Amino acid sequence: MSRQRFPAGRVWLLFLALLLAACAPPPRQPANVVTALPLASPPPSREGPAPASEPITDQNAKRVAPLTQIGLGRLSGIALSPEGGALAVASSAGVRLYDPLTLEVRSFIETGPVELLAYASDGALTTAAGRRVVKWNAATGQPVAETVQSTAVVALATSGGGTIALGQAPRVSERPEGFVILHRGADLAQLRSLPDAGARITAVSESRDGEWLAVAAGNVARLWPLSEEGPGITLRGHTDRIVAVAWSGSDRVVTAAADGAVRVWQASDGKQLLALDTLDDELTCVAVTDDGALIAAGSAGGGLHVWRADGELTRSFHARPGALRQIIFTPDGSGLLTAGDDQTLARWRTSDWQQVARKAGYLAGVYDVAFSPDGATLVTGAIRHGLVDLWRVSDGALLRHEEGHDGLGVNAVAYAPDGSFFATGGEDNLVRIWSADGQPARTLAGHTEYATGVAVSPDSGTVASSSYDKTIRLWRASDGGAMGTLQGHTSWVNAVAFSPDGRRLLSASYDRTARLWDVAAQRQIGIVGRYETDATTVAYAPDGRTMAVGLSAGGEVRLLDAEGAALRTLDGEGSEQVTGLSFSPDGTLLAVSYYQGEPVRLWRVADGALLATLTGPRDVFDLAFSPDGALLAAASGQGVVTLFGAQ
Repeated sequence: MSRQRFPAGRVWLLFLALLLAACAPPPRQPANVVTALPLASPPPSREGPAPASEPITDQNAKRVAPLTQIGLGRLSGIALSPEGGALAVASSAGVRLYDPLTLEVRSFIETGPVELLAYASDGALTTAAGRRVVKWNAATGQPVAETVQSTAVVALATSGGGTIALGQAPRVSERPEGFVILHRGADLAQLRSLPDAGARITAVSESRDGEWLAVAAGNVARLWPLSEEGPGITLRGHTDRIVAVAWSGSDRVVTAAADGAVRVWQASDGKQLLALDTLDDELTCVAVTDDGALIAAGSAGGGLHVWRADGELTRSFHARPGALRQIIFTPDGSGLLTAGDDQTLARWRTSDWQQVARKAGYLAGVYDVAFSPDGATLVTGAIRHGLVDLWRVSDGALLRHEEGHDGLGVNAVAYAPDGSFFATGGEDNLVRIWSADGQPARTLAGHTEYATGVAVSPDSGTVASSSYDKTIRLWRASDGGAMGTLQGHTSWVNAVAFSPDGRRLLSASYDRTARLWDVAAQRQIGIVGRYETDATTVAYAPDGRTMAVGLSAGGEVRLLDAEGAALRTLDGEGSEQVTGLSFSPDGTLLAVSYYQGEPVRLWRVADGALLATLTGPRDVFDLAFSPDGALLAAASGQGVVTLFGAQ
C-alpha cells in the first residue's frame, strides 16, 4: 500500500530538497565495500511496555497511546569520546552510545531529537537541537546543564579548554551573517560573542589545547583566540563554501570545501601550507589523526580520500552510497569511523582500508510500513537510499537490511496474505518481490516512472502496482510475469487496493478521481469518486462493504459503499492531505494519517465519529493495523515506526 504524499506543488520541492541533500547520484558500489558483514540486532529505540494484546476498539480508543518505537531514527551526527572508548550517535530518536570497535550498542540516552553533538575533554556530552543546547553526563544519561539560544544552533564544538562554541544561524533572515557565542563548559553560562562571520556558519572547531577556535562561513575561515578577545586570522583560498574544519595539533588547521579541495594552513599566521585537490566536485567532511600523519576527506558522492601529512594521496575510493557527512579517526589512528546519508555507520581499518564493522537500522524517514500476516514482523520502506528493512515486532530487533531500488526512495510495501513474500515499489520505476525473510527474489520492470503503490491479492497470486506513468500493472507473483496493464487515469496513479475477494481493484489518482477495476477482465468498472482535489490513498474494509478514499486538501476522507456510492465524509478539521488509511481487522475503525504537522486520528466507520486524536509523531506517511488489531504502526519521517496500543 502507498499513496502520493504531497500536494502537487510540493512534489517538485521535495524532489529538489532530496537532490540537494544527496548532492550526487550514488556511485556504483566498489569492490572493497563489505555488504555482508553481520548486522547485530539493536534493541528497541525506546524502552517501553510489551506490545499490547488488547484489540483497539471504539471502547478503548481514548486509551490508545504510543507504546514503543521500532527503528533507530534519522542519523544526524557522531562524536568519539576523548579516550576513544565510546562512539556517540545522534538521531531523531535520541543518542546511542556504541562500542567503537564492534559498533555494538551500549546504552541509549533519551535526549529527544538531536541534530549536533560533541564530547568535551571531561567526557561530558553536549547536544543541540534547534535553539536548545544540553550538557549530559554520558555515563548516567542525565542532563547537567541546559541553555536556549536566540537562534538555531548550526555548529557545535568543544575542547580541552572548557569552552563550548555555538555557531548560530543569522538573527534575521534578511541578513546572512552568522555568529558564534562562547559558553562555559561546566554550566553552559554565556561568556562572550565573536564578531559576525559575514555569511552563514558551516563549521566550528576548537584546537585541542582550547586556545583557538576556527570558524568557517562562506568560502573563508577565521581563527579566533579563546582565552582573550583579540583580532582573528583569516584563511582565504577556497573558491566555494567551506564545509568542515579540523585541527592537526594546535598549529595547523585543515579545511575541506565544496570546491573539492582540502587545504592545510599554518595557524599562527594563516599561511597556506598545502592544497590537496580531489576528483570529487564537492567535499562534505574532513578528519585528521591525532599525530597529524593522515588527513581524510569525504565527499557528497560517498568518496573517501586519504593523504599523508606531506600531501601525498595514499587512497581514494567510494566508501558508501550517498554523501559521507562525518568521519572521525580513532585516537591511535588505526581506525576511521564514518556516517553518511545512507544512514549507516561503518568502521574502516586504516592499514588496508577494509570495512571491518557496519551498523544499519537508522533511516532518513519511513515512507511505508506493513505487518506480516502473523504480526510477528514489520517491513519498512525508506524515503531514501532504497532501504528495505525487516524488524521483529516483539523487541524491535533488525532482522534484515537491504539496499534496493537503485538507492532511491521506497514508496510502497505490501505483504502477501499467505506470508510467503512481500512486495515493494520504488523511485527506480521498479516493483520488487522479496522472500518472507527479506531476501531479494524478483524484479518486475515495466513502469516508466515511479512505482507509487503496491498491493497483493487475497490469494497471494497477483501483485498490483500504481505509477506516475498513469497506469496500473498486474503481475504474476509466482514468476514476476506481466499479466496486464490497466489504463484510464489521466494523471499520476497514487495508490491501489484489492477488494477482500480479489475481484476488484480500487485506485486513487492525481486526476482527482477514484476508480474501480475488474481484475479478471482487466477493465474499468467505473469512476466511483470525482473530487475537487487529488485522491491520494485508498483502502478497503475487511468485509468489502466499505471503501475509503483520502484526499489531498482539507484532510478529508470519503467513505463509499461497495459500488462506490457515497456514505459519509470524515472531516480532517483543516488538515493537509491524507497520507495513510488503515481499517481495523474487524472493520469498525479507520486510522487516518495526514501530511506533516498533523496527528493521527481514529474514526468509527459506522457513523463517522472521531474517537481519538493520538499523541505522538506528526509526520506520519503511512499506517497499518496489526492482524490482531492490538497495534497500530505509524511510519514516520523521523526514521522510526511508532507502535500505538490501548494502555
